[in-house]
Amino acid sequence: MIKENETISIIIPVYNTEGLLRNCLDSVLAQTYKDIEVILVNDGSTDHSGEICDEYSKKDNRIKVLHKENEGASVARNLALEHIKGKYVGFVDSDDTIDPKYYETLLHNMKEKDVDAVLCNLWYFECSQDDVFKNILLDKIGGQITKWLFKTELWDGIRMPKGRLVQDAAVIYKVIYQAKTYMFNSKLYHYYDKNPNNVSNSKRNLYKGAIDRAVMFIDRYNWTKDIERYREDEILEGLLSKIVSFGAGAIGLYKKYNYNKEDIKLIKSFFAEHRTQISKSKMISKNRKIAVNLITFSPFLYYLLRKFTKKKDN
Repeated sequence: MIKENETISIIIPVYNTEGLLRNCLDSVLAQTYKDIEVILVNDGSTDHSGEICDEYSKKDNRIKVLHKENEGASVARNLALEHIKGKYVGFVDSDDTIDPKYYETLLHNMKEKDVDAVLCNLWYFECSQDDVFKNILLDKIGGQITKWLFKTELWDGIRMPKGRLVQDAAVIYKVIYQAKTYMFNSKLYHYYDKNPNNVSNSKRNLYKGAIDRAVMFIDRYNWTKDIERYREDEILEGLLSKIVSFGAGAIGLYKKYNYNKEDIKLIKSFFAEHRTQISKSKMISKNRKIAVNLITFSPFLYYLLRKFTKKKDN
């Protein structure tokens, strides 16, 4: 049973979404579950987004606005986490909308199943509730935090990394590791994927997206090796395959080799340290294994060979 005074804090980072922001905020304020607080973080918008935030805060006292310089969604979300007062916390992106019963449905499932976090999966995926965490770890269930409602306490001591495109996926497994979770399949959250200001839509971020995912999966791999109950060959090999795929892909896309040297160095070192496991893996193709050997020798040489091969094919 849902009790009164069980506030849901809804965190919304805002950056240059003036054409979509009103629809987002209207959908949030139309929630059938009324005990909400909305934390809007205007992340240095250069359009009228900040003014729209202030406008809505004057119309509804459940809205609090924080203005800051532009540092990215992760920093904006981290700042909001320091200001929330709710027993539960959810995340919405400012170019998306949610169904009127979104949070009522999430909270109902959380109460009914007696869990700490509930996932409204947007794409039908069937697995046992016991395997939800394992599938999140392997990225078979996406890591978007907008699909979740959490007990706020799960975020104690956990914050998102600055400057990464996959900042929510980088921490989701740590947040829910010790939580009882429940997943149901329903399209109650509506993504808007045509926003030109969305960093994931930019072609120039193909490299950064790949490199960030490689680094994220290296973190997951190292974390998993320290957790005995998830230190299974299937999981470790699956994560290894992800690292090789994104790592080799990122370096193959590399256009300016002097950019982000530390990430390149990290991938090269990981490949060198795990060369034996990679060579024995049945999940990694022969071509990827050759790529790993080339990158271990010289990432720059691998990039040049990929570039030459592509030109030849064209």
